Amino acid sequence: MNPPSAQAMTADPSVVDAAVRFCDDVLASPTVELLNPRIKHNKKSIIKTMISGFDKTVTIPIANPTGAKVLSIVIHVPEYEVFHGSIVTAEGVCVARIHAQLSKRIFKPHMYELMEQLPVPIEWDNAPFGEVHVQTKDVNCCDVNHRFPDVLAQGPVDRIIVDMAERHPTRAKIFKAATYCCCLPGVGIIPGLLCFIYGGCCYPGEFHIKDSSGEKVGGFERAPGSMELQSPGVLHFEGMTSEQRRLALAAVMVMEGGRFAQRPKGGSGGGGGA
Repeated sequence: MNPPSAQAMTADPSVVDAAVRFCDDVLASPTVELLNPRIKHNKKSIIKTMISGFDKTVTIPIANPTGAKVLSIVIHVPEYEVFHGSIVTAEGVCVARIHAQLSKRIFKPHMYELMEQLPVPIEWDNAPFGEVHVQTKDVNCCDVNHRFPDVLAQGPVDRIIVDMAERHPTRAKIFKAATYCCCLPGVGIIPGLLCFIYGGCCYPGEFHIKDSSGEKVGGFERAPGSMELQSPGVLHFEGMTSEQRRLALAAVMVMEGGRFAQRPKGGSGGGGGA
């Protein structure tokens, strides 16, 4: 499956409607899996590359529980801090799309940065559907104050929140123990580092997805040992409505788009890559 990067929706409404119904059928599954992304760089000119960064297209295949590749997220990054995202079928029919621009840095762990986006409008089935917004909140962990992002997606009726501060409970406990090992006198840094490595390699990272009342209705789980904002991942729908399932996939598309559109660490342009 190699869908096009273009976001244009077909002019035939019946084709789009059929594709949208197919997408909703896929999202009716208990889970879908995001597979490893394929990245294509398009260096149109040396000057453009130096000024605005690589022009690249990222394709993330989506598989159903049987392993069949049924949809794709296609992210086009024309320049740093700008991206366009589409959800397309295997035939290349676009069912949803977003356009986003990053603003300020809000969260900087050891290995990557997540940028705060302005509200990102969602278009689904050739019509406005809702918006996705990334915001931060202060979280007190191990007596240390951290700022974690929440990804909020609002539809015509429903709303979901991808809570990045809540992770796999066992992994969180291991990381908390590692922090105390590193900080307490007489314990040592080496045991703490071993705890960090064990927690990162042996337990998945999971972001809880909540409804507007704060109840957990699903989750987005990263494979053990993978970077927190990098595919592959599994989207768990659990108790979501059909609208919330659409919003969850749109939220993940915004998260992935933000990661691929960020500037390289320590640079303000030119020569970057994913």
